[in-house]
Amino acid sequence: MPNIATVFKAEIQRLARKEVKVPSRRLHQSTVSLKRTIAAIRKRVTALEKATHRLVIQAGKFQGRPVTEEGESDVKRRFSAKGVRSLRRRLKVSQAEFAKLLGVSAQAVYLWEGKSGPLALRQETRKALANLRGLGRREIKKMLEGTPAAPKGKPGPKPKGKKGRKRGRKPRAKK
Repeated sequence: MPNIATVFKAEIQRLARKEVKVPSRRLHQSTVSLKRTIAAIRKRVTALEKATHRLVIQAGKFQGRPVTEEGESDVKRRFSAKGVRSLRRRLKVSQAEFAKLLGVSAQAVYLWEGKSGPLALRQETRKALANLRGLGRREIKKMLEGTPAAPKGKPGPKPKGKKGRKRGRKPRAKK
């Protein structure tokens, strides 16, 4: 016959488990509902951040210049030869006109378009390129009409060099 103390101890444990089960079930239910609420809030925050990002980009396009989330001009973008070439072709300008808009030489534009990979550009050139990205053909044509053209006509006097024998064949000695 079992000892009365062990039976009594087993009965106390059973009753204790039963009493603890009811409050812990309520706690479990409230924990599950809180986790669901947190997940829903996270989804909503993500959706709002995406919408905000889209609006910031649209605001930058509306103003005609690229804008980061902080509202500053984005001059830390990477520029590649392919991107410069496609931008120039989209704007339908020559390399010389494109160079005039950027404040560089036509030779520099030619060299950029011939390279592969990212371009190492000066800060001012990056800003100018970033501003050109947001503009259309009409704005570019107006900008080109407003910039002074390179002086054409007769070149000035040539610089005088050393006078002396011309390079080439040596003169023959007379006999």
